[in-house]
Amino acid sequence: MERNTEQGWNGKHGGWVGSQLGATAWLFLAGMLATNEGSMSSGLTVCGLFLIVNGIGLVFWACRRRLRYSTALTLLLLVSGTASTVAIYVLNAAGAWEAIQMEPWVFSAGTSYLFVVAVHLVAAVVFHRVFRRETSAST
Repeated sequence: MERNTEQGWNGKHGGWVGSQLGATAWLFLAGMLATNEGSMSSGLTVCGLFLIVNGIGLVFWACRRRLRYSTALTLLLLVSGTASTVAIYVLNAAGAWEAIQMEPWVFSAGTSYLFVVAVHLVAAVVFHRVFRRETSAST
């Protein structure tokens, strides 16, 4: 059986860029706002997380001939969810989480942690199902 050279990436270039930037844009914005609020180290840390996640996304893109689209997208979701958890923790520990929001009670740190946990669970279920389907198809 010959492997597809694009592994399901055909025609999904815009979807990949949109998913990657859509999942990480808030990190850059939150980092800049935290820096503006006087929390330089936490703001720069969150901006660094933005760069790390997008760097990993670029690696996935570069490996698209060897990596299935569904696997890469699920892993990107897990990586961005983990970076989000770290960002919320860093901003909350520095007292910048509530300062950068218009309505802090809407997205308290606790609410945000619950959202990130839900994202991780969804990604894990999707990854498990896709992996199981790909494994059974290859046997």
